[in-house]
Amino acid sequence: MPETMVEETSVQGHEAHAASYVLAAAALLLNAPDEQVQVQLRAAGAMPEQPLESLRQSFYDRFCIPQSGLYIPPFEHVFRRRQRVGKYWHFPPARFGGGCAVEQVYERFGFEHTRVKADPILSAPHLPGDHLGFMLAFLGWVLRGGVQVKSMPPEIVGDLRTFVAMHINGWAFAYCDLLRESEPDGYAAAVGEAVRDAIGEVNAFLAGDEGTATVPS
Repeated sequence: MPETMVEETSVQGHEAHAASYVLAAAALLLNAPDEQVQVQLRAAGAMPEQPLESLRQSFYDRFCIPQSGLYIPPFEHVFRRRQRVGKYWHFPPARFGGGCAVEQVYERFGFEHTRVKADPILSAPHLPGDHLGFMLAFLGWVLRGGVQVKSMPPEIVGDLRTFVAMHINGWAFAYCDLLRESEPDGYAAAVGEAVRDAIGEVNAFLAGDEGTATVPS
């Protein structure tokens, strides 16, 4: 991810590095690109030069509007139930309460995902909290707060590692793969690469005890 896409934080060290990556990736999933994002992606060589309107259309088609025919749902409970029929992927509709398990983790940490800056389409209070953008924003919020993982109570460290293992690792990488397949040289692929990098940074930061969490596919 380009340096210019990284938010500055008051947190030092590896936490700040991981937080900046994950917050930037969350913003890409939750907000339509503006001119600054367009310039940064082009400068980083993440994608060929394209009109801003094309980038914005790609965002809405692939991240927001199920009826577009290009939509790839960023909700964990939806994406995990995908089915391939011939050459096409089919996704069930999002369910009210589909993100309850994730939202319970938010509540334990005091994170309010409904207050995260997001496009109006993604700001409805009834949207499930297992949207990948919200989950990355949660991790960035924890890291940006200066939490020193090694000094945290073991049960909290375990919660963070289990959260990543159970709710992000696995399906999120498959999600990034589909973004790239959907638009190999376009905006969706660039977002997918940023998300993949951010998850890698979080995993590196939390590296240590592997834990016993099973990673669903």
